[in-house]
Amino acid sequence: MKTNFSESVFKPDMKPKILVVDDEQSILNLLKDILTRKKECEVFQAEDYAGALAFLEHNDVDLILSDIVLGEKTGINLLETVKEKGISAPVIMITGRPGIETATESLRLGAFDYVSKPVKIESFLATVDKALQYKALLDLQRRLEEENETYRRYLEEMVKARTVDLENANKRLREEVEQRIQAEKLMRIQRDLGFTLNTVADLKEAVQLTFNAVSQIDGIDAAALYLIEDATGEIYLYHHTGISDEFVRSVSRYGPEHENFRKVSNGKTLYGMFTQLVQDVNDSKLSEGLKFVGVIPVKHENKIIASLNTASHTHDSISALSVNALETIASQLGGVIARINAETALRSSNERRAMAMEASNEGVWDYNVHSKQYYFDPRCYRILGYEPYELPQTLDTFKRLAHPDDLPEITSKVSEHFETGDTLVIEYRMKAKPGDWRWVMSKGKVFERNENGVPTKVVGTVTDITGKKAAENEILRTNLELDQIFNSTGDGICLVNTRFEIIRVNNAMVNLFDWNREQVAGKIFFDLFPDIKFEFIDHHKNRSVSSGRIIEHDFTARGPDGTELILVLTSMPLKNIENEIEGVLFNIRDVTRRVLAEKESRLKEKQLVHADRMKSLGVLVSGMAHEINNPNNFIMLNASILLKSWDDMKPILEAHFNEKGEFTLAEIPYSEMRGHIPELLGGVHEGAHRIKKIVSSLKDYARGGTADLTEDVDFNKVIKEALLLMNTPLKKHTANLSVELDSALPPIKGSFHQAEQVMINLIQNACQSLTERRQRIRIKTFHDSAANKVLVEVGDGGVGIPKENLKKIMDPFFTTKTDAGGCGLGLSICAGIIREHRGEMRIQSEPGHGTLVTLEFPAREDRV
Repeated sequence: MKTNFSESVFKPDMKPKILVVDDEQSILNLLKDILTRKKECEVFQAEDYAGALAFLEHNDVDLILSDIVLGEKTGINLLETVKEKGISAPVIMITGRPGIETATESLRLGAFDYVSKPVKIESFLATVDKALQYKALLDLQRRLEEENETYRRYLEEMVKARTVDLENANKRLREEVEQRIQAEKLMRIQRDLGFTLNTVADLKEAVQLTFNAVSQIDGIDAAALYLIEDATGEIYLYHHTGISDEFVRSVSRYGPEHENFRKVSNGKTLYGMFTQLVQDVNDSKLSEGLKFVGVIPVKHENKIIASLNTASHTHDSISALSVNALETIASQLGGVIARINAETALRSSNERRAMAMEASNEGVWDYNVHSKQYYFDPRCYRILGYEPYELPQTLDTFKRLAHPDDLPEITSKVSEHFETGDTLVIEYRMKAKPGDWRWVMSKGKVFERNENGVPTKVVGTVTDITGKKAAENEILRTNLELDQIFNSTGDGICLVNTRFEIIRVNNAMVNLFDWNREQVAGKIFFDLFPDIKFEFIDHHKNRSVSSGRIIEHDFTARGPDGTELILVLTSMPLKNIENEIEGVLFNIRDVTRRVLAEKESRLKEKQLVHADRMKSLGVLVSGMAHEINNPNNFIMLNASILLKSWDDMKPILEAHFNEKGEFTLAEIPYSEMRGHIPELLGGVHEGAHRIKKIVSSLKDYARGGTADLTEDVDFNKVIKEALLLMNTPLKKHTANLSVELDSALPPIKGSFHQAEQVMINLIQNACQSLTERRQRIRIKTFHDSAANKVLVEVGDGGVGIPKENLKKIMDPFFTTKTDAGGCGLGLSICAGIIREHRGEMRIQSEPGHGTLVTLEFPAREDRV
């Protein structure tokens, strides 16, 4: 009977290749005849050492059979050469000189075994089987090592990629924080400059303060202010810093006809490389190494009155935030220049005062409370674009020109002024003759009261503050942009003062902890996290304020829904213009998903280790199955022979019984025994076939299926195979097994072996849940034709699953059977297999009343 190599570790479409080497052609033919008759294999022949090596140079074989004596070169020489060349095929030596020296020498040099002549066929074939199994195991080991190396390299690449992602994320965060810090710094520069300039009366001082503010902008280290003569349009240098007088003289010769001057006069800002904007200064000494130049028009009432020139010796460009800051400062400077010029003129003489008021567009008015008559001087009219006295000087004129939305506030403040006598200051909008709205600031005071103290006359001034309002709106716009940046990041940000009282939090921080902005404002930051250790708090407080260093630590906190969050807290000190620490910025990053992903990665690694163990177990199971099959084949063969023998013996025994009477077989009367003998022999034969089927199923299960999920899988057959393998546990745990299989069940698309793995796991879980053999296990399949679904139910009457564990049972490595060696991968792997089959798994359980697991798969539509 031929051995079926498909039952071994060889693939069904692969025949083992065997090279036979002998200098006697008769022996070669004999061995080839034995092997091809008894084995499904390919046999190749060589008559000597040289012929064998020539064949092996161009062909791979699974086994080499070599005679010891080959002529000039012996089989021992061939064995040595095979080992030197690294040929993995095992070598069996055939010798006509039996002896321990020959065997020892062969085995010492690496022979797998040796066979003595004359060859005993059964022994020879058994040795060949073992050698081929050994070669297959070597090949399998090599493939597993290659797969393990591939997995290792894959994991290393994953770690490298994740590291790059984290480094990029950290870089982006640093850039965002630097931008926020830069924006806050620029806002403070503009704010402080605006407050200071409002109190300055000297233009030189105002320009120097402006230069000091400009020099705090990153990269700007030189500045100059050019004023434009109102009468002639000529431009002249007023003040400069950070550049030499010689350089200033070389670039101060530009007049109104120069291209750059025309651009600035038209309100265009110029930014760029020095060599691009000042192309006619070719002398490197005169350029003084300047790289970047920014030229910003200084306006007042939409009129260009000066040019603020800035430059850098170190930077090729500046940021958009810095550009906005320079333009805001230029806008502030325009109003200040106009104000200081006007105030200077006012101090010099009445004529100068009138000119200053004209330049600053400040008009004088008075109001008679009883007659409701207004007096507006010509400047009041010109502020709104009217000719002097073009409109009636009445209260109705004022109400008609004032913005309707501002009138209620004007009325309220005038009434308050009449009662308190404090200086009246109101900002409101007036409609100009061209149709636009202009902002004005009106200051007034009660000039006369009657004998009852009732105001009768009010006098005051009105100033056009449209430019000032535009600058304020620009600052508001900048603040809004910064606020959007502050709230656009996904990290939680909290600003605190040096006492760690909360000043401001962004949207991400509010959403992360579901805070109420009003409730947390003013609270101590660390008091909102009661679970943080004192050492952690003390470290951040001391280091971030005293040393001014950025500090980062991990900690955990509870989210709004009670879940645990894994967070990274970064403390960054905030400094003012004087480089003094005035607060701390706390940045909180939620890294919960990243940490959980890393944990999942480690779990995957454990699964790979478990899978490797399962592969090794499969190899062991295959080997054991082969060892069981050998004696079982003898039982099957002998049982068949005994059954045929009984058919031949029975007539003789019957004749003897009829002639001689009763006799015994195995101490049992023949009259009783003759009915049982076929039964006994049939039982032996049937048991041997059952052993063969169980071993075959066990080998198929251990070998596993491929990743190709395109098989037509009959789930009824899957269940039958699983029941065969789980026969012993089922008999041990229950006497109440019910199996209901739908005979019209359509197939599903997937992998038979993976489906079998799922069923074995579910049956094993059902067995382990039972506490008594009388408790039931029920397995059922049926077809939902409406939804075209194949459904499988596995139910048990065991202990059930506690409610708190139902959500966790499919998590990797969750198990309640650690004492029994459970690793918690069963249901997790099953769930993964079912998802790959586009199926669903539902689990219903009640403690004390058992568990029902329902599997649902889409049926193969072309088979329905």
